[in-house]
Amino acid sequence: MDTLFRISNLLVLPFWALMIVAPRWRWTGRILRSPIVIAAPACVYLALVLPRISDIWPAVTRPTLTGIAVLLGSHAGATIAWFHFLAFDLFVGRWIYLDTRQRGISAWLVSTVLFLTLMIGPVGFLLYLALCAFAPANFQTQDKVESFQRPGEEAEQKAAGERGQIAGLASSLVRKSITRALAMNRPLTISGLVMLLVFAATLVGLVVDHRVITGVPAWLKPAKFAISISIYCFTLVWLLGFVAGRPRQVRLIANVTVVSLLVEMAIIVTQAARGTTSHFNLSTPLNASLWVAMGIFILFVWAMNLLLAILLMFQRMPDRAFALSLRLGVLISAVGMGVAFLMTTPTSAQLAVIAAHGPRVVGAHSVGVADGGPGLPIVGWSTVGGDLRVGHFVGLHALQILPFLGWLFTRKRGRFARLVESQRLALVWTSGLAYLGSVLLLVWQALRGQPLTHPDVKTLLVAGLLTAGVAVAVFLITLRPCIASRKARRSAPVNPIPISGGNMKGIVLILVVTASLLPVRSFGQDAAKPIPEAPSVQTETPSGGDSSRAGRPSNPQSSNSRTAAGDSQPTPQIQTNGNATGLRVSEKFHYYASETYLNPAALVGPAFRAGIRMANPPGRGTTLYPREWTQGGEAFGRNYGDAVAERTSFNTARFVSGVILREDPRYVPSNSRNVFARSLRAVSFTFVDRSDSGHCRLALSSFVGAAAGGFVGNAYLPAGFNDLTHAGQRSTLQFGFVAGGNLFREFAPQMPGPLRAFFMLIGR
Repeated sequence: MDTLFRISNLLVLPFWALMIVAPRWRWTGRILRSPIVIAAPACVYLALVLPRISDIWPAVTRPTLTGIAVLLGSHAGATIAWFHFLAFDLFVGRWIYLDTRQRGISAWLVSTVLFLTLMIGPVGFLLYLALCAFAPANFQTQDKVESFQRPGEEAEQKAAGERGQIAGLASSLVRKSITRALAMNRPLTISGLVMLLVFAATLVGLVVDHRVITGVPAWLKPAKFAISISIYCFTLVWLLGFVAGRPRQVRLIANVTVVSLLVEMAIIVTQAARGTTSHFNLSTPLNASLWVAMGIFILFVWAMNLLLAILLMFQRMPDRAFALSLRLGVLISAVGMGVAFLMTTPTSAQLAVIAAHGPRVVGAHSVGVADGGPGLPIVGWSTVGGDLRVGHFVGLHALQILPFLGWLFTRKRGRFARLVESQRLALVWTSGLAYLGSVLLLVWQALRGQPLTHPDVKTLLVAGLLTAGVAVAVFLITLRPCIASRKARRSAPVNPIPISGGNMKGIVLILVVTASLLPVRSFGQDAAKPIPEAPSVQTETPSGGDSSRAGRPSNPQSSNSRTAAGDSQPTPQIQTNGNATGLRVSEKFHYYASETYLNPAALVGPAFRAGIRMANPPGRGTTLYPREWTQGGEAFGRNYGDAVAERTSFNTARFVSGVILREDPRYVPSNSRNVFARSLRAVSFTFVDRSDSGHCRLALSSFVGAAAGGFVGNAYLPAGFNDLTHAGQRSTLQFGFVAGGNLFREFAPQMPGPLRAFFMLIGR
C-alpha cells in the first residue's frame, strides 16, 4: 500500500501539468480529449476495491460516521479513498478544461481554476460555475459583451412605477458599468465580481461558524480580504484604461494580478476553513508552504503595481494635474504595500522561541503586543500596542483617494475653476506629499509600539506640524492669489502668482520640515483637457509590424508635441535594444562570465561584504551571530564563501532564466538630463527589462535570480538565520543590489574617476 500511495500521483500529475502549465499547446488538447487519461487511477481503484467489496459495500450503502472512520482509518482504506479522489478530480478537471476551450476563456483563469480543482476540488469547481454564471458570453468579443443590454429595457422602465423606475435605473447603471468594465479588462472585472461572491459567502460563515482565530471570528479576515481585493480589481480596471498603446503590458499586469490575488484568497479561505491562521504561520510544513506561496504571489502583485506606476509615468495625458494625481496615487499605494514587509520581521519573543524550538510563528501585525488582543471593531487594529496594518491600509487606499482629489482640483466649476494649471499642480503635489507624510507618520507610530487611539506627544506634535504645513501651503496656493486679485484694479489684468518661484520654495520648505519629504517634478508636460475619464476599451495595434515593435511612436507628430510646447527636455523613454535579434546565447554567456568571474569585483566585492558582515553582525542579544562567524580568519572565510555563493547563484540563475525567457540582461543608460527621471528609470529596470526583440517586459529573470541568491547557501548559516524568513530577506536584498548596480551604470560617466573605480571594485 505504501508503494501504491507513493506512485499514485504520478498517474495524474502529468495531465494536470499539461492543463495548467501548457493549456494552449495543441498536444494538450489532443491528449485530454481522450477519456483514457482517467483510466489508470480508475483501474487501480477497481483492483483495490474488488478484493475488499464485502467490507466496503455495507459501509457505503448504510453509511455511519463510525463505519466510514473505521474504513478510512486503515492503510488500505486511505489508499482506496485517495485513488477515488485522484480519478474524480481528474475527471472534473478534464471536463473544465474541455469546456473552457469551447468557451474561449482566458488561459490564466483556466490555470487558476484548475490549480484550485487539483488542490481543493469542490472549491475550484464552484469557482468555475461562478465564472460561467456571471459571464457566460463575456469571454468572447465585445459585441457579445454589449448583448447584455436588453432592447426592451427602457420601455419596461417607463411602464413601471416610480420605485420601479429608480430600481430599474440603478440596475441599468450597474449593468452598464459592469459591461463597460468587462469590455476594458475581463480578467480583472470577473475577479472583482467573484470576490463579491466570496465576500457574501464569508458573511454567511460569520453567522453560522462561531470559531475564533487569534481573537477574531474565523471568517472575518477572508471577508476583509475579499472586499479589499474586489475594490482593488475594479480600481485597476479604471487605471489601466489610461495606459494607451501598450496592450501587452496591460495584459501582463491584469493577468499576473488576477492569478496572484486568486491564489492568495484561496489560501486565506482554506486556512480559515481549517481553523488556523494564514499569515506568519510556520507551525507545520503545509502551513509554511502556504505562507511562503502567499508571500511570493503578493510580491508579484506589488511588482505589477510598480510596473503600472512606471507606465503611467511615461503615459502622455492632456491634464497634467490629474495625470500627476494618478501617478502619485499608484506610487504611494506601492509604499503602502511595502509596509507589509515590515510585518514579516520576527519579534523578540518569537526569536527566543525560534532559538529554543525552531520557527512556529514568524512575524506579526502588532508591535509590542501579541496579535489577537483588544482591537477596534471590524478592522481589528490593536488598541493596546502598535499596529502596522493602519499605515498599510491608509497607504493602499491612496490608489482611490489621490485620483479623486486630482479630479476635484481639475473641475471647471466652483471654487477650483479660478485656479490656473500651476496652482492645480501645486495642490496635487501638496495633497500627495501630505498623504505620504501621513502614511509614514502612522508607520512610525506603530513601530514605536503605540496604538492609533492613544498617540503620545511626539506623534501629536508631528501630526500638528504636518497639518499646519498643509494648511499654509494651501493658503499660499489658493487664497493669496484671490486676495491679491481683489485689491488690484479691475481694468488691469492680474497675473496669478507663480508657484515656481519663491512661493513654491516656501511651500517645499514647510513640507520638508513637517514630513521630511522632497517634492519631485511631474513627468507630464501636457496641455489642459476636460475632466478625464478612463478610455472604454484597450485595443491592440492592428498591424503586426506596427511602429511600437520597432521602438518608434505610431504618430510622428505626437513625438514632437512636447518640443513644440516649449519643453527642452525629451520625455524619458525606456530604451530598446537597437539589435532587433538581441544577444545570442554565446554573447549572453560572455556577458554573464564577465559580470560574475572575469572582473576584480568577483574577488574584492565578496571580501568587502564579508568585512561589513563581521563588523556589523546580524541579530541582537541571544540571537546574535555566533563567535565562529564574527571572529578570526575562519569566520572571514565563512562570510566570504557565503557572499560568493550568493553572488554566483544570483547571476547564474539570472543567466539561465534569461536565456530560456529570451531576456536581454544589459542595462542601457537614459538619454534624459533629469536626475529624478534617470534614477527612477534605473530603479524600475530592477523589475522591468527588455526582451531580445527590444520590448519592455517584466524582469522574470531578476525574480528567479533573487530567489536563487536568497535560498542557495541558506542551509549552512547559523541556527536562527537559516529559516524561510531570512531567506526571503536575502532575496529581497538582491533587488537592492540590482537597483544599486543600475544606478551606478546610469551615473557612472558623471562620477569622479576614483569614486567610479571604488564602486567597480566592491560590485559591478
